[in-house]
Amino acid sequence: MRFRLTFQKTTDMRFTGHLDLQHTWMRALRRAGIALEHSQGFHPLPKIQLASALPLGCTGAAEILDIWTEKDWCASAIDLCLQPVLPPGIKLVSIEAIDLSAPKVQVALRSQEYLAELPPEIHPLDLQQQINALLASIESEAERRGKPINIRPLILDLQIEKSKPAVVIKMHLRAQESATGRPDEVLSALGVSPAACLIERTRLIF
Repeated sequence: MRFRLTFQKTTDMRFTGHLDLQHTWMRALRRAGIALEHSQGFHPLPKIQLASALPLGCTGAAEILDIWTEKDWCASAIDLCLQPVLPPGIKLVSIEAIDLSAPKVQVALRSQEYLAELPPEIHPLDLQQQINALLASIESEAERRGKPINIRPLILDLQIEKSKPAVVIKMHLRAQESATGRPDEVLSALGVSPAACLIERTRLIF
């Protein structure tokens, strides 16, 4: 059977990387007694898929994980077994059964939304000017893995969500294979240090 888990990655795990998060889930599932199906071949691996890698230092309000179980389960039974063994930093929100023929979660993903709380010295009027200039441009260069990349086509929308007591901006970014926007790159393009911000992915859009 195939199940889709929605969970929160909170502050306690914000500096846990993508592979470590996947291993954390596999350990939790083993401790819960939920045996997973394995892939075929010489090196079979548990069938588990995270929708999208969350940038290091970010939290996630609605992260998605697909699992394939060896035997028939109901969602409520999985929830009951998993809740006691989840580590600090992971909060299970919901579980639902998914059709086995449904597309892979990474393939179905189209875009993602982030909220970023900026440092107090950022003035909303100055920030709005930077946002307007970035959205009006056709190119904004960043460096990724040592190579230049134009991040402007990866930005679908960008706006100030609120300005008091701290400035918070909302980012709607592409999230497709070979075309995924990163919130840290967008913040840098706005002249804001990502390390000084609190960034949360709030939504994955399919």
